[in-house]
Amino acid sequence: MMKTIPKREFDKFRHILESYYRHIKHFSDSLISRFYGLHQVTWYDASGKFNVRYLVIMDNLFKDFNVGLRFDLKGST
Repeated sequence: MMKTIPKREFDKFRHILESYYRHIKHFSDSLISRFYGLHQVTWYDASGKFNVRYLVIMDNLFKDFNVGLRFDLKGST
C-alpha cells in the first residue's frame, strides 16, 4: 500500500528508521506494520511551481484474509 504522509511524519520515520529496522529484525513475528519504502518526490508542474510529496510504502495487513468491516482510523488535530 502506498500513501502520502506529512513532512513531520516523514522526518519522524527517518529519525526512528534504524531502531525500527533492528526491532523488526529481532522480533520477526511483531504485529507492527511493515514499512518497505520512504520516499520524497519533487517536481515542477507546468506553471513552473515546485512541488514536494512524501510517500510511505507499507504492507497491506488485510491481504491474506477477508474482513467484514474496515475502518481507516487516523489521528486528527
